[in-house]
Amino acid sequence: MATPEGQNISIDDRQVPQESPTERLFSLLSQTDIPEPGIIAHLQTTLTGGPANPGWIITDHRGDNLLHKAATNLKPQVTKFLLTKKPELAKLTNHEGFTPLKALYDSVDSMRHPFLGLFYRGPPFTGFPQSYIFCVAVLTNQEPVCNLPAEIDTNILSNLTWTSDDDIVLKTLRIKYGCTCGHCIAGFLSPRMRYALSGFAREYMFEFDGASYFANNAGSFLPDETREMLRGGNNPAMREAFRMICDCIGQLCAKRNKIPSATNVMAVAQAQAQENPQSNTVGVLEEFFKQGGTIGGVAKEMFEVAGIYFETVDNEFLDPKLPFNMYLAAKLTKGKSAEPNTPSKMLHTKKRPRCANDKDIAFGMRMCGY
Repeated sequence: MATPEGQNISIDDRQVPQESPTERLFSLLSQTDIPEPGIIAHLQTTLTGGPANPGWIITDHRGDNLLHKAATNLKPQVTKFLLTKKPELAKLTNHEGFTPLKALYDSVDSMRHPFLGLFYRGPPFTGFPQSYIFCVAVLTNQEPVCNLPAEIDTNILSNLTWTSDDDIVLKTLRIKYGCTCGHCIAGFLSPRMRYALSGFAREYMFEFDGASYFANNAGSFLPDETREMLRGGNNPAMREAFRMICDCIGQLCAKRNKIPSATNVMAVAQAQAQENPQSNTVGVLEEFFKQGGTIGGVAKEMFEVAGIYFETVDNEFLDPKLPFNMYLAAKLTKGKSAEPNTPSKMLHTKKRPRCANDKDIAFGMRMCGY
């Protein structure tokens, strides 16, 4: 190629436009292989003159400021540095109207709900990484938090209870498992989910006839033979065992503030047996297990119904045209026809805070060990 001066140069000799200082800052924050102390040092060198330097509030083409970029790229040290230098960055929004915290929540949604193709979803969600935990803790002023393993055994979670909102482990678990209400037991079991699970035990298994419940094709998580026994009119002991497990799960959710894992369910059942030796609790449950019944099958049934509530009755009123009302409406009205928009006590959760964990039924079951 000839230049105006008649000199020939190759393509490699051409001058490549260099990044502006602003572009360089955003580029650095997007890099995954540059240590955070190096990025902080570059920010200190570039943005001299203290907080008055207008460079602290620069934005990119999306309207993201430096804090948006640091948080969404999971850089906790840089996030804390920027907040220290320019706290007002946390309140500024991008073109989508997202603050840095909201942008961070939005950016990690794919971690929780991975979709890698038409017929294949990614690996199941087991919690957010430690870098995310530290970023959220900084942005929400929840420091300090602790280091947690990538996956936590259900037996460890079973021993946790709702002691204090200031407990460091509990606070860290809530960030790790995506709690947005600040009240999830073990970080993942939300108040609305606990209320729905305890409501199943209270309304389904105490006020209504168990045989009619199973006659309407409920109990899909139980073996076919076990479900047939529960459906039959001559197996009250099997239905009593089902009710006992429901009751134990309901107590764990409503009173004991522990997750309804199989270990905790059995602990409650054994405590009840000791309190009332005449109840034959252990014998009834042992027979249920011999016939193929499992705690997991009962728990999954309860979670499934709770999931239907949150997905189809989120307005907290019953619609008798919904498919599950084949058994739901009859039970809530004790066999009478349900009127449109009949309030359900079981779904009356308006006073309980909403949470991102409310509708993630599969995650809740998995974390409980089912």
